[in-house]
Amino acid sequence: MSDVTQILSAAADAMRRIIIDRARAKQSQRRGGGLSRQPLEHVEVAAPEPIPDILALDEALGRFEAIDPTKAGLVKLRYFAGLTIP
Repeated sequence: MSDVTQILSAAADAMRRIIIDRARAKQSQRRGGGLSRQPLEHVEVAAPEPIPDILALDEALGRFEAIDPTKAGLVKLRYFAGLTIP
């Protein structure tokens, strides 16, 4: 591995950890995250916007790493470090 590849791989791993930690923190907020309770008798509930499931992505990438570490490394570099194919 060249020095540039090692640096980019380390950056992709760091970005992955940051994104996963933020997703876990967001998922762990309980009981409204400090918000006050409001009665729901006259409130219309809107469906939440779909967000990418980062934790599922992390789990899938972990399984992929067990099968083919090289290809999983390429996925990490493309998704978390923004590398392009060329």
